This record gives sequence, structure tokens and C-alpha cells, in this order.
Amino acid sequence: MALIKKIPFSPRLWAAAFIANCLPTVQAIPMSFPKDREEIQLDLVGLLTVIGEAAMTIHSQTITVSWLCYLPRILPAPQAFLQPVRPIRLPPNMNVTTVGVYSGNVRRHLNFLPALLHDIDTHPALSIHEVTVTKSKDQDVKARYFSPLGVLTMLGVTVSLGLVIAAIMLGDPVAIMAVSLLSLTSTLTGIGSSWKIKLAERLAKRDVPPGDVLMKSGNGAFILARCEEKIARELYFGQEECDYRLDTFWFRMCAGTGTFTLMAAVVALANCKWWMQASIGLTYITMNSFYWFAAVLPPRLSWDLDMYEITPVKDNEQCETYTEAVSKLIKITKTAKWCSIGDMVPTTSAWNKWVDEADENVDNEDWDGCKRLSELLKMSPGELARTNYDLEAQESTSKCGCVCRVSRHSSHDGM
Repeated sequence: MALIKKIPFSPRLWAAAFIANCLPTVQAIPMSFPKDREEIQLDLVGLLTVIGEAAMTIHSQTITVSWLCYLPRILPAPQAFLQPVRPIRLPPNMNVTTVGVYSGNVRRHLNFLPALLHDIDTHPALSIHEVTVTKSKDQDVKARYFSPLGVLTMLGVTVSLGLVIAAIMLGDPVAIMAVSLLSLTSTLTGIGSSWKIKLAERLAKRDVPPGDVLMKSGNGAFILARCEEKIARELYFGQEECDYRLDTFWFRMCAGTGTFTLMAAVVALANCKWWMQASIGLTYITMNSFYWFAAVLPPRLSWDLDMYEITPVKDNEQCETYTEAVSKLIKITKTAKWCSIGDMVPTTSAWNKWVDEADENVDNEDWDGCKRLSELLKMSPGELARTNYDLEAQESTSKCGCVCRVSRHSSHDGM
């Protein structure tokens, strides 16, 4: 004890002593990589079949809207198609406000199809893009066959067939069963989730206002779409519904059967021969990489929207301020009602006054919206109230004057 007390405490000394005592032990641990294929364990290769669910969830609706989903094939993460509840619509763009310029319709999002057509998120901030939208032919919206996902589907069919042939040549019946069950799972998920898109239609026949639509993104980019009311209803304001070919009961039957075949395939993969395990594992790694790459490509490549024609009216206008952009749009549309309907501007006394004046000066090229807003924002609430009162008084006086003049002329005529 006396000897231990005499040893001074030093972190460097203790660290050196620890390394000196442990280093021989570390050097004695044998370390080596596998020397032949028999030492490489592939029993858990079945886990590769269920990896990649995030990418497949993105592709699920696009894959199942095409008849190619019925084909038996190698499909990564098929459990992404086995959700207990099927989506009822395509995912909208929640970063956009959609307003009917003359109809008064408002949506706090942009539907999936017009989001593909306009790609408003790529437009620069505070820009104005005016286009016309027409429909050249009346046909259903569907997925493209020759698209990245269509090519991957056919590749999955080819690879599945190749793996079965390889298993036959190697004399591996368990691998034949595993690949067959995996391919059957993709077919079951396709049958249960197959659907077609259903667009909104006007049932009542009546006179309706023009269907022009104004879209505003989160960064203040505007797109003014000139179109008929029919197109505005089916693209911008109606809900894109998923019309499934099987009802809920049969979907759940397909999903349950697909879950069973997937689990049986994973068990069978663990009992395949080494070369087949390696081939199937490499196949799923490659297919997962391809589907991840397809997920970063523009979704527009997978949808056939050629029936809709987008024609620019004029070159894009770039504005310096948000007020300038709104002022120009008011003069283009000849109305300011959409500003209040779509919450395009703040609901304050100054802004409300500005919207009223802008609506009255849609044909006045000398009216400067930015300058007038600055003047209104400098006014106190009392001054704004007096301004509104004076304006109302002038309007009532003008109306009374007209009535008096009409009455005076009428009396004169009577005499």
C-alpha cells in the first residue's frame, strides 16, 4: 500500500501502462477475410427482398395504374403494396394555393395532374407565367408503358424467368419455388391494388363563368391558366379519385395471400443453394438501385398527359415585389376579387382598401399599386376609416345627384 501511494498519478503513465498490457492481447486475435465461397454465409439473403420500401411506396400508385402490374416478376419490397388501407386519391402539392379567377373556387393545394403539367415549384419567385390549357382528345389518363417504371417491370419479368432457368440448370427445386413465390407475390399485389383514375365531371347543364385558374406557390410564383370550366373542374378543383377494380374484401384477400407467399419465399431462400442465394441477392440489390434511381427522376416521365396542351401566352414576367406581381395580375385578369377569396393578400384595413381601389382601377394604366399601398400603410386606422367614409359619401352623393337630375328632367318633361 505504501508503494502504491508513492506512485504519482499521471494520465499519460496510466494510458501507456494500459496499452502495454492490452496490445499483445489484440495482436493475438486472429483476423482474416473469407478465403472461399463456402465461408460466405447467405442464409439471411431473404432480408434483401423486403428492403427498399420507401422507394416502392413512392412508385406504388404509378405501378398499379398500368396493366403491367399483373405480370409475375421480381419486385423489391412487395410489402409496400400490402397496406391495410388503399389511398383514395393521388398525392397533391400542398405548397400551392389554387383559385378560380371568376368562379370563386378555392383549393389550398394543387392536384397531382396539374402539378405534373405546370411544375410550378421550379418557377422563380415572384414570376408570372400565363398559359392556355386545352384538351385535344378525350381519353383516360394512364401510365406510360415505355417509361422508367415500365422498363423496370419488364426487366423484373426477364430476371425472374432467368433465375428460374438458372435454378433448373443447377438442380435447385427450392430456388425454383422461392423465385416462383416471389413472382406470384408481385402479381397478387398488382391484382389487389389495380386501379384507374377518375376525374370530376359536371353533371348539371347550366351557364358557368370562365374557368381561368390562378396558382400561387409558396415562394410567390404565379401561373395563370386560361381554360374552359370543364378543364378547370377535372384538373384543378375536382378530386382525382382512385377507382379500384376490386372491392375492399377481395383486396384484403389478395393482400393476405400475398403476405403468406412472401413469408414462404423468404423461408425458401434460406434453403437454396449458395449460387442461387448469391444470384437472387445480387438481383435484389441491383433492382433496388434501379428503383431508387427512378424515384429521383421527374414523375412526369411515367404519366401519359399528351391530351392536355400547355401553350404559353407570352414570356414570363419577373417582378421585384409581391405587390407588383399582384398588381399586374389584377390588370391582366381585370378583377381583384380573387385576392380576397384566395387569401392572396393580408386581411387588414389597408390591404382591404387597396384591393377595392385596385378593382376600380383595372383599366387605369396610371394607377401605381405599389405606390398606393405604401400610402395606405402609412395611414392610421382613423384616417383609413375617414377615407372609406368619404368614398362612401361621394358615391351616395353621386347617386343622389343622378336621381335628382332624373327627377328634374322628368318634371320638366311632364310640364
